[in-house]
Amino acid sequence: MNKKEKRLAIKSILSSKVLENNLVVVDKFDLKEIKTKQMATTMKNLKVEEKALIMLPAGDEKVQKSARNLEGVRTSSVATINVFDLLKYKKLVLTVDSVKKLEEVYA
Repeated sequence: MNKKEKRLAIKSILSSKVLENNLVVVDKFDLKEIKTKQMATTMKNLKVEEKALIMLPAGDEKVQKSARNLEGVRTSSVATINVFDLLKYKKLVLTVDSVKKLEEVYA
């Protein structure tokens, strides 16, 4: 898959996530410490109960380590976005900074 096709596929998937209400945007993840229970509570409060991909603008150790033991939840950075992960996970959880980075690259 060449670069243009990949960009178009990612744009298309992101648009479909918005249309299907499978995109959740949060201000930021404010975790005080690395606790899976806190992340589980956060996801429940966001009403994310399906498989979810958490897209971060850059590496956030607290979020990554807190989410890694949750079943069906994966964290990724905007720089490593790929078509497979976007299709595999039903919900996409983004921070405001992630949205800004995505707009810079794919808008």
